[in-house]
Amino acid sequence: MGWEGATGHLYMTGDLVDDGDRVKRHMPVQGRKIKALQGGYNASLALVDGWDLAWVTPPVFELAKPQHDVKIHMLAFGAKHTLGLSLDGHLYAWGAGDSGQLGLGGAITSTKSPRKLRELPGLAFTSIACGGYHSAAVTSTGALYTWGRNLEGQLGHASSLFSTSDNETQNGVFFHPKHVDAFLKKRCKHIACGDKFSIILTDAGDVYACGEGQVGQLGQGTAASQFLPLLTLLGDKADPFAQVACGWAHALALTASGRLFAWGFNQYGQLGLDDTKSRFFPEELPGLLFKHVYAGGNYAAGISSAGRLYAWGNGRHGKLGHGHNENVPRPLVVDAVQDTYVQSVACAAHHMIFFAPSWVEHIQPTCGAMSGGTQLRIFGSGFWATDDLTVRFVPVTDGRLARAALASYDAATGTIACEVPRFGVPGDFAVEVAMNGKHFTSNGVLFKVFVPPTIVFLSHKELPLLNETNEVVRVHLRGERPKAADIPVVRWVPLDSRWPPVLVEGVCGEIPKAESAGDDDAEALENNADDDDDDDEHEKMFQLAFPSPSFQMNQSELVACTSFNGVDFSPVRIHDPRPLPQRSPGP
Repeated sequence: MGWEGATGHLYMTGDLVDDGDRVKRHMPVQGRKIKALQGGYNASLALVDGWDLAWVTPPVFELAKPQHDVKIHMLAFGAKHTLGLSLDGHLYAWGAGDSGQLGLGGAITSTKSPRKLRELPGLAFTSIACGGYHSAAVTSTGALYTWGRNLEGQLGHASSLFSTSDNETQNGVFFHPKHVDAFLKKRCKHIACGDKFSIILTDAGDVYACGEGQVGQLGQGTAASQFLPLLTLLGDKADPFAQVACGWAHALALTASGRLFAWGFNQYGQLGLDDTKSRFFPEELPGLLFKHVYAGGNYAAGISSAGRLYAWGNGRHGKLGHGHNENVPRPLVVDAVQDTYVQSVACAAHHMIFFAPSWVEHIQPTCGAMSGGTQLRIFGSGFWATDDLTVRFVPVTDGRLARAALASYDAATGTIACEVPRFGVPGDFAVEVAMNGKHFTSNGVLFKVFVPPTIVFLSHKELPLLNETNEVVRVHLRGERPKAADIPVVRWVPLDSRWPPVLVEGVCGEIPKAESAGDDDAEALENNADDDDDDDEHEKMFQLAFPSPSFQMNQSELVACTSFNGVDFSPVRIHDPRPLPQRSPGP
């Protein structure tokens, strides 16, 4: 999501919504920029502009007065404790710490407000994670530190010279952060913690695991606990692993290309493999590619490459957002938001929250004339009615000025409408939307601005009511063919208003030489254009050809109107400042 954040809709599921609701919008944050989502066990929140913590669940702490200037940008939740990371890379902890999970030393076993962990000289932390009763943090240099409960080996602190029982005795609990020596020669990128195990992702794209393995959550083929991190997945250099996530006793790993692997406990289908058989080795989910994956409790969620939200596993409390409490053994799109672009998710034990930013999916039409005035409709998600709704047209070419227009929101269709402004130059412009008039979307869809070509020749002045001879009408135009006009449209408008207009699709192309040779007017026009090449080397001509329709009306006069975007129609008026040659009289 990035530190800048975005406006949009924050949704919630499970025990946070009323019975009968699948998903529900969390209105208190509407209009604010959401920077990140945090969640786990029984807590969840959104990090919003101003570095405020917008709790979706009841707050689990209040910052003490001397710490109001601390900017917390990441939180991780354990069963009874919470870990916070400040912008300057310092660690804070609060809650219960009987197993050392606070990292504040053996003398402090609980604290209601955040307390700063002792600084480690020269280290700045960049990410954090919590298991049930253990904690972990990664530094900016890729060093991994862990602390708390280690009775199952989840911290990765052990001696290869000790037996399992000796390691439990000698290394069972750590009250302060300690470097994981197994990664002295490997840079860690991220760590995810399950209840009693840990999954580590290295910079090289490999996946390691340590801790409890009773139901296969280590992915190493054994049910025994593992005190030293061992390799679970070797990343492919062409497609390394890029993300990892843990639930209570299952794990997920995602490659850079979007391939998803799962292993561990699977009683509720949380592995997404369409069954309830636990896996002791990683297994790839077939058929879907994801760009983000998440896990919590006994369920999982993923965002597809198209930005659609999928959820699977334990459906109790309705947390999957599918409108029921049944378990789902394979990834299933959350149809309440199936047309919504979702950017991030946070999974707690009995609910899920997810964020849909203001997002431009596509526009109609995709092009328009420099003179402006085109009625533009914008399709997407994360929109709502606001007095400050603004659409901006940002030139792709540097050095040109952006244009903006006030817009309106149609609640019935969920679309935004505006009148395209006048442009000084043709070209490509990215369409961006700001719900508050200030913070614009960043995924601009292109709107192409063109110079309207001039019509200089129409092949027919009269047409039969019924097109029984397959008449093809040709219009010759001078100017650059609009690049976005893949399927231009011609509308025949009867002067008698009792009859409706008739629409036909045309085809743009070059004026055939053979056709020009048989058409004195067209030939003369092209010759004139050729003669003036020295004066205007960029002047071009092209042809618009379309079938003559069958008219459902009595004999009447009609006006042909052409459109290159399907919205703005211009009547066919022959205009050429140079006189057309006269046809020589027949014999």
